[in-house]
Amino acid sequence: MDMKRTSWEFDETVLAELRRLAQQEGQTVSHMVREAVAEYVTAHRSARTALPFKALGASGVGDLSERVDDYLAAHADRAEGWSV
Repeated sequence: MDMKRTSWEFDETVLAELRRLAQQEGQTVSHMVREAVAEYVTAHRSARTALPFKALGASGVGDLSERVDDYLAAHADRAEGWSV
C-alpha cells in the first residue's frame, strides 16, 4: 500500500485522548488515525454505483413509462440523485 505523509490539526483534548487510547491498545497514533479515517470513509462511501452504458436504457421495469412519476418519487433524491 502506498502511503502519503500529511498533517492534521486536533483539539488538544482530543489529541490527548487519542494518545491515551493508542498507548492503551499498544498502537501508534498514526495507526489509530489511519484506521479511524478508513472506517469513516468506508461507512460514508456512496452506495451508488455507475451503470455500464449498455444498461442505461434497460430499466427492467415493464410499465416504467406509465408510472414514471411514481418511480422517480420512490427512487430519486433531489440532493443526491439516483439510488441504484
